[in-house]
Amino acid sequence: TIQWDEVYKDNTSPPDWRQYDRQIEYIAKTNAKIALRIIVGRLYYRLDGYWTAKETMKDDLGRPLSGVYGRTCFSFSHQPTVAKSQNFIKEVCQRYNAYQNQGKILYVSFGNLSTQELGYPHETNFEGGKQYLAGFDYSDSSLDSFRVWAEKRYKRINKLNYHWGTKYTSFKTLMPPGTAYNPYPTYRKKSGKDWYLFSHSQLQNYIDGTINGIKQVNPQYKIVNEYGAVTADFSAMMIAYSFKTLDAKTDGTKVHNDPYYNHRWVTDVIRSNRPANKWTANEVFYTSQTPTDLLR
Repeated sequence: TIQWDEVYKDNTSPPDWRQYDRQIEYIAKTNAKIALRIIVGRLYYRLDGYWTAKETMKDDLGRPLSGVYGRTCFSFSHQPTVAKSQNFIKEVCQRYNAYQNQGKILYVSFGNLSTQELGYPHETNFEGGKQYLAGFDYSDSSLDSFRVWAEKRYKRINKLNYHWGTKYTSFKTLMPPGTAYNPYPTYRKKSGKDWYLFSHSQLQNYIDGTINGIKQVNPQYKIVNEYGAVTADFSAMMIAYSFKTLDAKTDGTKVHNDPYYNHRWVTDVIRSNRPANKWTANEVFYTSQTPTDLLR
């Protein structure tokens, strides 16, 4: 797992690849394959020169994402930061391209979340380290992009009001539905479904653009997308239900699940929605409290 902010701790110091170079060199000497997981979220105190709190993903209360381990991520709608992150992913793939040419690399994945996954967060921390459920992203750049998206979709604000049951007078003042604390009912409404579709389009653009960049380095790289869930209720907030579309350009889908999930069912859902030649993978999240027999 290669962390952007561990290689580039700030925007003035040279990159530090030593740990990752050593790990990859060691693995390459064995019969094991290398899986490169590239994470482009950053610690909240390592944002200077990369993006600001304004471009950080926010919930509808205006609170920037504060994920586990003190990590946060940028808005998929802020193109300058999107480009910076994609350039880093390309840089990683270029650095280890020799291993790919030697057949040592199994696949590449990339993620933005503190949980080392791809997509949108479904909860955030606030004062005292407490967590609450919330959908994202309500940052300025995301709201601006959503208003443009909604106007293209409905053409007239009265038409949107008819479908949403709202009374907006202009697309310029349009707001997506709120999702803080009790987000699930929101996604059952027409406005929530539209919010999901928009968010999906932003994530889709990020995925496709990133894959295109990796393939420019070497078209032989295999790509696997990693998600926190694709079948649970909070998959709506993570914008991961539509993995079939999100993963159209990938070589596989990998999902991270709690040990108590029905893993056979989850992998069957993934496999039945993907071509037969694509990889299906399920990672069981380990905790020291989990009985060994259950993990087996």
